[in-house]
Amino acid sequence: MATDNRLDIIELLFPQYDLTEVAANYAGYSTEELIDWILQNAKKIPVKKQQLKRSQSLRTIKSEAAKTIYSEMVENSLNKSFISRFISRIFRWVYSIFRRFEEKSNSELTCGTCFDGLERENAISCNGASMEIHFFCHKCIREQAKAVTEFAPMADGGCGFKCMEYNCENIILLSEIKQFIPRTIRKRIDDRILEETLGNCGIKFERCQACNFAVEMNVSTKVNKVFNCLKCHKNWCRICENEWDDDHFGITCREYLKNKGENAKKRILEKKMNEAVVRKCEKCNFQFVKAQGCNKVVCRCGVAYCYICRIKDINYDHFCKCVGNIGACVCGKCRLHMEANEIHEKEIKQVTANFKR
Repeated sequence: MATDNRLDIIELLFPQYDLTEVAANYAGYSTEELIDWILQNAKKIPVKKQQLKRSQSLRTIKSEAAKTIYSEMVENSLNKSFISRFISRIFRWVYSIFRRFEEKSNSELTCGTCFDGLERENAISCNGASMEIHFFCHKCIREQAKAVTEFAPMADGGCGFKCMEYNCENIILLSEIKQFIPRTIRKRIDDRILEETLGNCGIKFERCQACNFAVEMNVSTKVNKVFNCLKCHKNWCRICENEWDDDHFGITCREYLKNKGENAKKRILEKKMNEAVVRKCEKCNFQFVKAQGCNKVVCRCGVAYCYICRIKDINYDHFCKCVGNIGACVCGKCRLHMEANEIHEKEIKQVTANFKR
């Protein structure tokens, strides 16, 4: 016995009605004509005793029937009335839901981050010595790329991202995912790779206060305290970071600020307070501030610092292990746990006191 394809569609659109007799009585009607008749004569149609849930009605869709009816309606929609446009939109919505369920059921893999279904040809996998491979979707890779431009760690040498699976040592090669990342994000990632590569070589840069142009300064501030920008051609004092002019020549920064007045003093004090609170990685020049957690902080490039004394390449042996330690301990080691606000307030008070001398 042939299956009435129209019945699958109208039962999905009108699950509250018993439409078996309607479909049989109007066998010569097309699906669109049958829906128009139901809309006009809804009061005459008997209502089902038990209304199906939406999830149950979705399971009644026959794949080939839905595809056939949808394609016929798109190709043959010559009637541009309001009802036709309305029904066409309903069918697009129904077909999109059907395709979503069909893709999920036919997907071979699962994204390790959002757990959505993945087709094997669209999946991005990690690479490395580990035998276990994890797969990710394009959307999660783009979100990871945004995080890499800020704080997320990269693989050694800047060859890619670390795998997002917990405790996985594999990497996601940048060469395999570049085409899925927006151009602006790629530019920021390339800038970070360049900075970390130069940091690994031991090259340190100073930047222009106006255009952020970087220059390697091999001489100390005692020999040359003027920064000459090669891009915007402005000159800056390397010590107080004010724009260099003839009034600054031959005098110290303190004397220069005294001559400039209170506003200049206030700016330099704010700068020193900011430097006291913000930490700067010696390897990659990344700046960071601790909000919470212990005082062993790890930069995105992998260097571990003590947040109190700022010594790098430390481990937990650097911190005090005395029981009941609240204030400064007699062992002379830094405390592992200490509120960030308490550390910052102490540093700001010290900077303010030194500046007034």
